[in-house]
Amino acid sequence: MKKSFLLLVLVLLYSCEEVIELEVPSAPQKLVIDALITKSVYDTQKANVEVRLMTTSNYFDAQIPPVSAADVTITNLSSNEIWNISESSEAGTYTKENVLLDTLSQYQLTINVDGEIYEAISQLVRSVPIKSVVQGNQTLFTGDETEIIISYQDVKDREDFYFIDFGYNNYFIGTDKFYDGSDFSFSFFYDEDFPKNQEIYISMLGIDEAAYNYFRILLAQSGQDGGGPFSTPSSILRGNIENSTHPENFPLGYFRISEKDQVPFTAE
Repeated sequence: MKKSFLLLVLVLLYSCEEVIELEVPSAPQKLVIDALITKSVYDTQKANVEVRLMTTSNYFDAQIPPVSAADVTITNLSSNEIWNISESSEAGTYTKENVLLDTLSQYQLTINVDGEIYEAISQLVRSVPIKSVVQGNQTLFTGDETEIIISYQDVKDREDFYFIDFGYNNYFIGTDKFYDGSDFSFSFFYDEDFPKNQEIYISMLGIDEAAYNYFRILLAQSGQDGGGPFSTPSSILRGNIENSTHPENFPLGYFRISEKDQVPFTAE
C-alpha cells in the first residue's frame, strides 16, 4: 500500500510539471562605440588608437556581437590630416599605433557602418603619473577581498577628472574637487575571485567633466561586475557620438582622447 501511495504521488508531481517559456522583451539593436586615443603622460606625442564596435544584444545572449568591415577615420580638425583606422585580427576592434598627436587640436571620429555615418569630436585631456601601487592588508565584508592602494600627485589649480582601470572590469572615476594640488592616496578592493600571483596593469587616464558625468552614471547602472563600462545599461545613456545620417538612431558609447599612465601590479 505504501509503495502504491508513493508511486501515485510521484506520478501526480510529474504530471503537474510544465515548461514555462518566458518572453523577454528586446529593445531595438544599437551600435556601441568605445573609441579611445591615448598618449603617455611622459612628454611624448606618440599615441595609440583603439576603436571597438559592437551591437547591443538581448539579456540572455552569451556574447556581444562585434561589428566588422566598418570604415573608421580620425581627422585633425586643425591640419585636416586623416588617419585611417584598420580592423585588427580581433573582429570589431580597429587600431592604429604610434600616430603623432597634436595635443592642442580637436579630432573628429567618423565611422561608416552600412551607409550610416557616426561622428564625434574630442580633444586631449591631461592626466598625472601614478606614484605607487601597493597591496594593503585591509578587507571589507567577506574578509577575502584584496586591498590595493594607489597614490598620485594632483596638479594644483587645474580641474582634473580621472578614469582608473583596475583590470578585470573594475573601474573607478574621481575628481580633484577636494584635494586640488595634493598628494592623494585611496584604497580599492578586489573581490575574493581576483587572481593572485598574476601580473596585471593598472591604468590611469584623464577625462573631462562631461566624460566624468557619463561614466559616473554608467558605472552606477552597470555595477563594477557588469561586464565593463560599455555593456548595455539599464536605461539609455547617450554619449558624445551622434548619427549624422539618421539622428534618431543614435549610438551608445564615447570618444575620448586621454593622457595615460600604466603600472604593473601583482597581488600576493
